[in-house]
Amino acid sequence: MIRSTFARIDHDVRLLSLLVLLDVFSLVLAADLAHFLRFQHLTVRPDYQLIIFIAVIFIVFGFANFRVYEDITNHDWGVVATRLLTGYGALGLALVSLLFISKTSAEFSRIWLMTWLAFGFLLSILFRKGSIECLKRQGGLESRRSVTLIGTSEACTRICQALEKNRGSQYVIHEVKWIDEMYFKDSANLSGDITTDEIWFCAPLRYGRDVAEMSKQMSTYSGDIRYVPDLDDLAVLNHGVSDLGGFFSINLSCSPLQGLKQVLKSLEDYVLGLFLVAASSPVMLLVAIGIKMTSSGPVLYRQERVGWNGRCFDMLKFRSMAVGADSRNQRWGGAATKEVTGFGAFLRKTSLDELPQLFNVLRGEMSLVGPRPERSEYVETFKETIPDYMRKHLVKAGITGWAQVNGLRGDTDLDKRIEYDLYYIDNWSLGLDFRIIARTVLGGFLNLRNN
Repeated sequence: MIRSTFARIDHDVRLLSLLVLLDVFSLVLAADLAHFLRFQHLTVRPDYQLIIFIAVIFIVFGFANFRVYEDITNHDWGVVATRLLTGYGALGLALVSLLFISKTSAEFSRIWLMTWLAFGFLLSILFRKGSIECLKRQGGLESRRSVTLIGTSEACTRICQALEKNRGSQYVIHEVKWIDEMYFKDSANLSGDITTDEIWFCAPLRYGRDVAEMSKQMSTYSGDIRYVPDLDDLAVLNHGVSDLGGFFSINLSCSPLQGLKQVLKSLEDYVLGLFLVAASSPVMLLVAIGIKMTSSGPVLYRQERVGWNGRCFDMLKFRSMAVGADSRNQRWGGAATKEVTGFGAFLRKTSLDELPQLFNVLRGEMSLVGPRPERSEYVETFKETIPDYMRKHLVKAGITGWAQVNGLRGDTDLDKRIEYDLYYIDNWSLGLDFRIIARTVLGGFLNLRNN
């Protein structure tokens, strides 16, 4: 068993190294191709070579943070493409930020940079797919890790069903040892002649102490041993395990935006936010003039909303209603009955009234992508009537979100909207953010919402 285990580890290392080298090769080749298309020659200037070198370092040491090299044998190319897109998106944000901070952005071609990253992404997918197909034909991907499950029947059954659905998983169940819940810790000599690569204990949390006792019987076992607690009875969101100053915790409901992910999300908001403010400034100026010419009162409308961690902030909008109309009709929904001005109706239909929220993003109060915020008085009602409503505040509120690009805007089912918001939080990635932004832009502002 020890020999087969080391053989599998060596196989995984070689395959991982191959994928890293292919991504580096894709990046360098894409840089040369983009340079030739932009400048019609292949002589790359030293400053461009430095940027390419920095990007290579990012791939070698940074791509792993975006799960690009996890589940190497996963054949779900949608998952593979999303992870690579996230990695290349983060690389683009890092390079743009570096050029901005060093005040050298004017020395580099933006067309070359965008073409380079796009070609790199496409070449990485192409080379990865080609190499995986070649290895499959040669039988070089048969490195799935065999697992022995030890635990209660209900917990083990869930694990088996989950792995059956995930065809790209690198794990295969080789043996299941059912343990009667009444005699969990009294099961004798569990290690026996187990020869699989891993052992997984599968049981509810209340058996944690018994699992610890059982694991002591595995002192002669040389493979990986894991405890897979059955959390089915708990409402978990972005769950996982954390090291909190020397002791471990099981995260049941936590924000996904911590550490590096929070930094990347902030970079996304500030870099894209600045670009969008600059690009939309002429439109915002015309909207402000239109509001002043068609109605009396201020251009901007401020309304208290609840955001990240339940903190309140003033959300900005272009005023689309007559002054004081909102105080005369304070109720959730009912967009068709609100006293909207003629020009305001146009702003709402095109969602142009939302543009000032870009300044909320730059002030750190909102994000480009996230659950839409609600007024504090409605939050007090919804948190008592809608299950898990307050969990949407684990991330910053957004201008657009997963619920919105799936048609849940305006007077739509709040329970369904929360379901989509929680899906976004539980599955957050830069790739998902870029996907939502792309669907928002491609779908256009017209008819994007119902109110």
